Amino acid sequence: MAFADRDTVHSTKAAHCERLDGLGWHSNLWERFGVALTSSSSTESFALGREGEYSLYYVPFEYRSASARLVLVGITPGPEQMKCAYAVAHRLLLTRISETEALREGKQCCAFKGMRDKINEMLDHFEIPSCLRVPSASLF
Repeated sequence: MAFADRDTVHSTKAAHCERLDGLGWHSNLWERFGVALTSSSSTESFALGREGEYSLYYVPFEYRSASARLVLVGITPGPEQMKCAYAVAHRLLLTRISETEALREGKQCCAFKGMRDKINEMLDHFEIPSCLRVPSASLF
């Protein structure tokens, strides 16, 4: 299956949000997609909704660190991050690791995958690490 950035578009229209609520948007999606994550499911197993040529997929990135001092927000995971997150979740679920640890590891390994060097370069350029008293953004 080929992916394009537009395949993981989040709409801000209220009607779209209401439809997504009906699909379990605010429920525990990890539980909903756990079976698919433990098997070698196709990407279509993670579809949350479609409208025309646009599709919205679940990606297991729910983990949030309570001790984080810096939060980087991406618009949506792209195809590379999505495939990585599925692979990491699949591998870790087979080892019977906890949900929290699987989500943490998946986000650590896959969020901003393919973009981290550039992001770290920008953070270092603007001296963000020094504000947080760390030597380099590569430690985030």
